[in-house]
Amino acid sequence: MAVNPASAARRQAPDQILPTRVDSADVYLLLTETCGWADDAYQSWRSGRRCAVNVPQTIADGLRGSIGVRNFELLRSHVDEVVTVSEAAIVAAMRTVLDDLKLLIEPSSAVPVAAALAGKLGPAGSRLGIVLSGGNIDLSLCPFLRGERTLT
Repeated sequence: MAVNPASAARRQAPDQILPTRVDSADVYLLLTETCGWADDAYQSWRSGRRCAVNVPQTIADGLRGSIGVRNFELLRSHVDEVVTVSEAAIVAAMRTVLDDLKLLIEPSSAVPVAAALAGKLGPAGSRLGIVLSGGNIDLSLCPFLRGERTLT
């Protein structure tokens, strides 16, 4: 199961995330983040120690904060894997969801979609859950709404 990016662990109380993990032993909990800029949960998960980032530049503004001490412990205890995607993949995922589902999702919500489209969330045919959300989007920062074809 993919959870709306690592920021979900930052913003939600543990009682909102962990029951899925605890109630079903066959759930594989995978978090997604942007690569290079706002990847503190990924760096922390790989290194086994909490890593902070300094106000990263990313379109996924919900991922601009660093993982806290308590949530790092939850990450270590309950997350099976953390994967990353590029900024361009995030924008492409937003566009795909808009084109195919007619939903304008916020960039942070597009992070797990981008990972799914890139085949990073498990083998083909796997059951997958992704939370799609909107409402936290600065339309002036969305390249395809400004007529741009790619993110630079």
